[in-house]
Amino acid sequence: MAFPNSVDVLTDDVTVIRASQVLGPQRITVGPTWYNVKSDQYGATGNGTTDDSPAITAALTAASSTGGIVWVPAGNYAINSQIVIPYGVEMRLVGRNSSFITALGTFPTNTPLVRLGPLGVLGVGSRFRGGAVDCNNITGSTGIYSEGIQENSGIYESMIRNYGAFGARINYSGSGGQPQNWSIDDLEVFSGTGTGSGAIGVAVNTASVSMPFRSIRRVTIFATGSTQLANAMQIQGGSAGLVEEIHIENAVNGIDILGCFATTFESITGNPNVTNLVVIDSTSASQNLTLIGINGQGATNTIVDQETGFTLTNEQAIYAVGNGSTNQRTVVSTDAGLGTRLKIFRRSVQTPSSSASITIDASAGEKVKPSVLAANATINAPTNPSLGQELTFTFIQDGTGGRTVSWNAVFKQSWSDTGNTSNKRSSITFWYDGTNWNQQGAQTPYV
Repeated sequence: MAFPNSVDVLTDDVTVIRASQVLGPQRITVGPTWYNVKSDQYGATGNGTTDDSPAITAALTAASSTGGIVWVPAGNYAINSQIVIPYGVEMRLVGRNSSFITALGTFPTNTPLVRLGPLGVLGVGSRFRGGAVDCNNITGSTGIYSEGIQENSGIYESMIRNYGAFGARINYSGSGGQPQNWSIDDLEVFSGTGTGSGAIGVAVNTASVSMPFRSIRRVTIFATGSTQLANAMQIQGGSAGLVEEIHIENAVNGIDILGCFATTFESITGNPNVTNLVVIDSTSASQNLTLIGINGQGATNTIVDQETGFTLTNEQAIYAVGNGSTNQRTVVSTDAGLGTRLKIFRRSVQTPSSSASITIDASAGEKVKPSVLAANATINAPTNPSLGQELTFTFIQDGTGGRTVSWNAVFKQSWSDTGNTSNKRSSITFWYDGTNWNQQGAQTPYV
């Protein structure tokens, strides 16, 4: 015996959409309950001028009891108050070029337009999908914000533009919920002319390794004005996550990493309007990072490791950060300048030119071999030193010999020029304690 099927079709005039099948006396509902913000029950207009925030909030409140989907048909939905998406509810729009949530000119300053989950409450399944959020350059505005989202929560297939402070911000405020295991997937973030260098496209602050995120992927961020963003993306305290397929344009720092743990960054690209594509920030130590396929595409620098002072210029590379020690960095590069090689970059040699005054870059290599001494030389305080770093200097006298070496006061040493006759050589090793370079060993006299 065949049983009749019944299907309710989604239109602007319905509130609830159900796909169901009648089986004798039972009615089995398949799939979630849908709530249409334009239905007669809720009354959103989508005309771009009427305040639709009460209608959208009413639909979201109704959906919170069933864990349903709030459907936002094509239109421009102006709002004058914050939209909060409850846990267990997805706000689904037609598409980023068809459905818009737009702040009215009277929208409160320093306020997010859309919030995932209520204030200070942990929860799962709060999602924004398939639409655009336009902050209308409201002062201090944020497109989408959350503090407590967890599994199956996030932002998907969407766009945020004209924000005043942050495009998307996932934040740990120090109270209430701790965001973890959330995702951002397929997001475009455009800053407006009123934002400039103070704005951050995507900001993550989870503060602790105990708050991992799943992934941030397929994200494009750029400033539409003439001023570069100071930081297009900033990740602080995140852990065990994957950041991939990120494209940055018009920014000083593309991705600013502060105190990030066990995270992989893969397929990150920039353009000539980016100064530093990826920055490992010295403000907070990062550990166990892997950077793969970091391609500046004309950016001034591909990777800037402020913790060590190491900079990888415009090239592609694999870069690994160990347990936080400044000596535990590994780079694999096919750049013509570096050559194809695997190295712990501290184990490298630099050869500064011999002159009466020599200043070396401590981050360029721990073995320092000035060219043959042809005159008396003074060794100045090195630039870009790192705590615990070692430097070994080797000096070679020219055919005349008798060339003396003097040291800046930061070098604490008892080495002497004894035996500095023609063509002889001598070495001395120091380690850096954060202030001074302390003699660790020396070869004297010259041999």
